[in-house]
Amino acid sequence: MHNQANDQVSGSGIQSPRPDVAVNEVLISGREMLRQKRRALVLGDAGSVWLQDRDIRYDVRDLKRNGVVAGLGMMGGIDLFVLVRHGNMQTIYRCSLSERGSATAIQTRTGDLRKIAVAHGGILLALDTTGNLWSYRLDSDCKEWVFERGEVEDVGASGSPIIWLVTTSPRYGGRVVVTRDVVTGREFTLPSPASAIKVAVGPDGLGWSINAFGDVWRLHPKGAGHFDECQVDTACTKCRAGLSEFRALDVAVDSERRLFVLAEHKGDLRRRVLECEPGVVAPVRASEPGSALYIAAG
Repeated sequence: MHNQANDQVSGSGIQSPRPDVAVNEVLISGREMLRQKRRALVLGDAGSVWLQDRDIRYDVRDLKRNGVVAGLGMMGGIDLFVLVRHGNMQTIYRCSLSERGSATAIQTRTGDLRKIAVAHGGILLALDTTGNLWSYRLDSDCKEWVFERGEVEDVGASGSPIIWLVTTSPRYGGRVVVTRDVVTGREFTLPSPASAIKVAVGPDGLGWSINAFGDVWRLHPKGAGHFDECQVDTACTKCRAGLSEFRALDVAVDSERRLFVLAEHKGDLRRRVLECEPGVVAPVRASEPGSALYIAAG
């Protein structure tokens, strides 16, 4: 990602973390997550954080005093990033899932962020409500957010240098999808028929998307027809997660390339978190974590 000085934001609402805002403690047992080997977290509508599987609930303390959890991001299956909204301000905290402890406030800024993600090399990505994508290098001495690009609807990132973007440009079945190399800044627009409204990316750099019809598809960075199995069988279904009874709402991929989907049942409209495998008609397992808003994995 570029780091041009004139792209850096100064005096536009970004501040140092406020010392008077109490730091939240995220009650998550790293040992339990590692034992279960499932690293998908779910954000509920009341600001609760859930661990996918067995409906185990983990809360962030002092929500009423500090604010409401508005976003989640994960890195390496261990580091959790929490976006907390308090009044007109938003603070991003970082904590480790390997132990209980107080989170560290990274940045506080005006409350216009709606999604966070963590990319290769410890690059924190933030998408605001106007479709602008920002980056923040966790290991850099520069404590400013850098503007990356506009017209972004969704962003997916993982340990791969390739991040995936859903743009605001319409295309049948959703919107145009773009891949971006966080090292060089180069972008590639996936040709039709690739389209999405939500996107996630695994550590292998492959994308998993949700289209406007609620279907989940695997995408190759070069577009359709580039997977090895595509050359063997044109009728292969490995690029589609079979969710015939569900409408997908959000998607996430963990550090071991497991696919998680937040979906709504077409019959009873109840939301469930599904662990899926490509080409499988039914999800491998499902849990019902209440009124889930979206999921995160990494």
